[in-house]
Amino acid sequence: MDLVSYFFLTLLFSTLFSMGGVGSAIALVTIFPMAGMPTMLAKTVSLFINTSSTISASIMNLIRGVLDFKFAIPLVLSIIISTPLGAYLSQYIAEYWLTWLLIAFLLISAIASDTTIKKLIVQTLQLLSFYFQKATIIELKFRLN
Repeated sequence: MDLVSYFFLTLLFSTLFSMGGVGSAIALVTIFPMAGMPTMLAKTVSLFINTSSTISASIMNLIRGVLDFKFAIPLVLSIIISTPLGAYLSQYIAEYWLTWLLIAFLLISAIASDTTIKKLIVQTLQLLSFYFQKATIIELKFRLN
């Protein structure tokens, strides 16, 4: 894939994710390798993109007066500690597992944000458990709000 295509993928996902208040790295780090980018490069580029978008979004929120420093500072301190630790530990986890972990996180985030999807999954699981009853029933519950 060429640089122009990566540019438009980044533009699209950064715009969408910033509207939701989150960084696009979670999506880009899984999409870039699917488009042919080496995984390690995808991780580092995605984090750089996330940092840049976070800075610009923070400036916009500061200008609009909606940034609560008293609430944000402890969270920033935890990020300062956890981010280098996560970057260091990532070298010990196989790319295969990291990719699946990120995909699972995206799916869980999507499910958690939409009650309709939660209801559909619960109904599907109930239907499946009706047809595939076993001696030991494993029940999955989703908290419906």
